Amino acid sequence: SNVAEILNQGGAGQSIVFSAAATMTVAGGAGSGFNPNGDNDCGAPCDNLSSWNVAQVRNESGAQTINFQGGGSLAITGGGNGNENYANVQNKSAGAQQILGNPAITISRGASGGAQIWAPSLVDHPGTRRWHELTNDAGIEADGAQTINASSITMNAGTGAALGGVFIGGLTQNITVTGALSMTGGAAGDAVNAPITGTGFDPVTKFLFKAPAVIGNDSTGHSLMLNVGSLAMTGGGYGLYGGSPALIGTYKHATNTTINAGSGIMLNAAPGAGSVQIGSFLGNGGALTMSAGGVGMALDRAFIGTGNTGSVILTTANGQWSQTAGGKITANSVAIVTGSGDVTQPVGAVIDAFMLNAAGNSLSFLGDNLATSVTLTSTGPTGGIAYNTAADAHIISATADTGDITLTTTSLPPAFLGLGTITASAGNVTVTAEHAILDDNGAALNITGQNIWLTSNGGGAA
Repeated sequence: SNVAEILNQGGAGQSIVFSAAATMTVAGGAGSGFNPNGDNDCGAPCDNLSSWNVAQVRNESGAQTINFQGGGSLAITGGGNGNENYANVQNKSAGAQQILGNPAITISRGASGGAQIWAPSLVDHPGTRRWHELTNDAGIEADGAQTINASSITMNAGTGAALGGVFIGGLTQNITVTGALSMTGGAAGDAVNAPITGTGFDPVTKFLFKAPAVIGNDSTGHSLMLNVGSLAMTGGGYGLYGGSPALIGTYKHATNTTINAGSGIMLNAAPGAGSVQIGSFLGNGGALTMSAGGVGMALDRAFIGTGNTGSVILTTANGQWSQTAGGKITANSVAIVTGSGDVTQPVGAVIDAFMLNAAGNSLSFLGDNLATSVTLTSTGPTGGIAYNTAADAHIISATADTGDITLTTTSLPPAFLGLGTITASAGNVTVTAEHAILDDNGAALNITGQNIWLTSNGGGAA
């Protein structure tokens, strides 16, 4: 074991000030020799597996401040070869952590090495089994409040063969990036071919994070305010029981996350649906707000949301909004507002919510949507509305200043459509349901259009 650290264990805290442009590097070692004794929470299964060649800037009392008064850069890189050769900037106290002066921040995992062992917990959760991580991570961590001001942040777990990810974590996070925030998950996918079961700590399954890129925290009360010039997230290998996603938010707890990206949000979940996730990973509620300027918001096959409780608000400043097949948004309520921008959702994408409210130029929701109460407003000069549902739905209102309105259900399962106020001021209205078409007004259908077609393929009452 070899440890290189700047450590404060008492007093008012730790302050590192660079009065001129500076380069600060924190890099884990590459030793591959193993300690005879491993993690004390793991015991014998982890013996002779930890190399522990660690580099860290660590504070254990009061506040931690690193101030790049003249700008510069901060590079944090995990080690290689052995296991548990990590690198971090860490505040292990209730005091605030601050990284100031707008440095360019780069966080990279180790180039090789790392191990993860499934074994009983001896200390943290006695009597249960859990993953013990001896990984070559890199990150910035705070037990309490965290403020980071940077010119750019690059989080790269996409290169190297190590087990270990890249992290920025704090209980209450306020991160401002004047330029680009880029997050890339590693290539490692499913760790196992079947769920790993346990008791107590995780009674159903334990998702194994192998080489993720993560901004967030998994503590009750977590909040994140993220203001960036642009946000790009690229997912890594991903499966049902393990993988390397790019993740913003929380894992087991409710999320309270706001993301503002002046030049746009671009997500790339090409390795697999869900390989990029924003919100609450296990769907435990909270609130998620995402706002994008510039090119708009492209969600690809990402999983976005808070589960069957909580709210999601997605807005663009007149930019385009899109999902691709496999993408999913879940919450109790979802709002999508794009101004004069178009909304594009293809077959195979899903919005699963009790309430959906969408407004923009042209609205095209062709996926297998599961919203119960739907309000759609198209106000642009080249507008129109297309909406498809895979479940019984009530269209509270659908209003298009220009273009047609088309409302449909999937063939299976057969679903009904309840209609409130449907208004196509300069276009046609077409409604096709596999089950009944119902009047939600209590008196008579309220439909306005140049031509109106109503088709109930299966009929019946509901």
